[in-house]
This record gives sequence, structure tokens and C-alpha cells, in this order.
Amino acid sequence: MIETSKLEELLNSSEDKVLTIYLNTDSSVSDGGRTASQIWLKGALKDLKKKISRDDLPYFEKVEEKAQLIVEGTLFKEKSAIIFVGEVLKEVITLQVGVEKEVSFGKPSIGQIIWLLEEYRPYGVIFVDATKVEFLRIQLNRVEMIKSFDLGLETTDWRKQRLMPPSSPRDGITRGAMGGGDRVEAFVDRVEANTQRFYKETTSFFSQLKKNYNINEIVLGGSEIIQDRYLKLLSKNKEVMVVGRVAIPLYAPPKEVLDTSLAVFWEYEREREKKIVELLLERSATGNLAGVGLDSSLKTLKDGKADTVIISRQIKVSLRECKLCFNLEKDKSGPCSFCGSEVFARGSIKTFLPLLIRKHKIKLEILGGEASEVLMTYGGIGAFWRY
Repeated sequence: MIETSKLEELLNSSEDKVLTIYLNTDSSVSDGGRTASQIWLKGALKDLKKKISRDDLPYFEKVEEKAQLIVEGTLFKEKSAIIFVGEVLKEVITLQVGVEKEVSFGKPSIGQIIWLLEEYRPYGVIFVDATKVEFLRIQLNRVEMIKSFDLGLETTDWRKQRLMPPSSPRDGITRGAMGGGDRVEAFVDRVEANTQRFYKETTSFFSQLKKNYNINEIVLGGSEIIQDRYLKLLSKNKEVMVVGRVAIPLYAPPKEVLDTSLAVFWEYEREREKKIVELLLERSATGNLAGVGLDSSLKTLKDGKADTVIISRQIKVSLRECKLCFNLEKDKSGPCSFCGSEVFARGSIKTFLPLLIRKHKIKLEILGGEASEVLMTYGGIGAFWRY
């Protein structure tokens, strides 16, 4: 799991000679016992080595060897790995989602991490049953328990008396005679009151979902009857939004939780994204504080005028960043269009664009499904402007 604290740590790293590797490690992709990505890595490192200055070459070879030992000596069980190796920094992050293969040398390359955190942004799953409420987070296709509440009702000292039968039995239960009354109904009422209080108390945790776990939407799980009851308590809660419900039990295996809740969440997400694209195209067509296309969006971004950048998951664009003035533009031949320099760092849009977006505190939306396909016909990217 990539936590915000780890992202900040990498962003603020003082090391500027770090080897960064993004590698797909899915064991189902192999060639002669070695994964296709590992074969690719050897060639990519060889090509990168040719670009390293003579002064930095001994150090590069040292961190390259460390990285190769990590890759060859680790039995990766997840779909991808992100590896950072420097003089002090040594970090291996494994993920349940694929990455775009990448190697670089310099400051830690975290563009793809920012991209992935938005593309697979977290949502919550809340399971409710008669005695327990559990809060889970789904992020990057991984299920994580974050909080569990247990009713823990102790009833052994609660009086549940029934009367002894009277000397002259009559039909039904005698109430109010010597020895106490029938307390069964009172007992049931007391259990009900405690359960209702318990459910209400658990809703106070919702304030932490957004603040501590970046969760804005939840899927509600458990039995339908108890879900209905819990939803009534949530009706006044504005902290997060219930986007769907799933009839799966509290103790369902993680894969069932992931597959079932993800289907519900994506259905909600696809509808939300369609509305975003419709608004973007409507406003860009009239020049009403929005535009589409790579050149237009990059200019708006670099000028700091973008409020939200909308990008299709399908986009495949290479960019180059001038090492002298840090101008970012579509990869092409010739000098930098801003300062005339001919020295560049090159990479995918996922490598460079998220850092520019973060620098200007711009919101990022990465779209899939039908909305993604529609946006691709307009260059795969657009932006809402601030002014």
C-alpha cells in the first residue's frame, strides 16, 4: 500500500542520484522462466547507463547492482513493484495493479505513484450486522481493515424473570404476581436500545474516513434489513456518500469483498465520469473556462490557470522536460521551445504530468470506460480553468 506519508517522504528526499524502477512482476507473464519485465529491465538499464556522465558512472553501477539483486532475489507475489535505490534510500513498494515500465536516475521518480493514487482512489466498504460494524478501505485493488466495532453486550446480570404458574392456571402468562413480572419484553427492548445506541456511536467514525483515509464514498455491506436500519442513521451524515449496497456477509473472503464492491463502485464512478466529460466538452465548445487537447491543456497547466485536469486512462503520450528551464512539452525533435536547450529528460505523460499538477495544486481526474473513450477523440486530455 502507498500511504500519503511515504509519498511525502519520497517527494522530500534530499538524494538526487536515485535509481527508480517501475516493473510489472505478474508471474503469469514469463519467457523461459524469467518474466518479460525482467528481460526488459536488463536492456533498459543498459540503455540508461549510456546516458550517465563519466563522473557518476561508478556510483550508478553500484546502485544498479543493488537494484538487480533486489529484483533477482525477491519472489514478487503481486502484480508490480516500484523500487528506489540510492545512497541511503532503499524502498520496495509492491502493488496489486500494473504499472508502466520505467527506469530513471536522478531525483526519485514519483509521477506514476501520484497517477495511480488517483486512478485507483480509495473508497470504503462498511459491513453491518447485529453485533459488529467493520470499516474497510479498498485502494489499489487491496482490501484493508481500518476499524472494527463490537457491540459486546453482556446480559448475564439482566433479570429475565417469569412467574411461577398460579395455583389455578389460566391461559396465557400471568403478570404482576409475587416474584416479579414477565421481563422478556423488557429484555428485548433493552437489547434493541443498546444496539441502536451502538450503531449510532459507530457513525462518529465517519468523520475520520475523509480526514485520515481520504475516503469520500462508501459501499454498504451486510444483510438488507440491517442496511436499511443503518442507512437511516446515515441520512443526516454529510461526511461521506453511500454510493451503493452489496448483499455480502461480514466474513466474506477478501476477494469476494473486492470483486463485489468494486463492481458497485465502478458503476457509480462511470456515471459520474460521463457527466464530467459532458460538462467539459460543453464548456470547451463555447470557450467557457475549459479546453481540450494536449497543447491547450499543457499551456493552461504551465500558466497555473487550470482548476481540474481530466485525463483518459487510454492516453499514450511521450513528453520531454528541459533540464535547463524545466519546460514540459510533447516529445519531438529540436531544441526546447522555451529556452533553446537540447538537453532533455524524456518519459510518459504519467511520469511528468502528475508532478506539474501537484506543483500547481490542481485536481486530477483519470477516467475509464465510455467517458475515457469519448475524451480520447479530443486528444485524451482536457482542463477546467480557474479563471
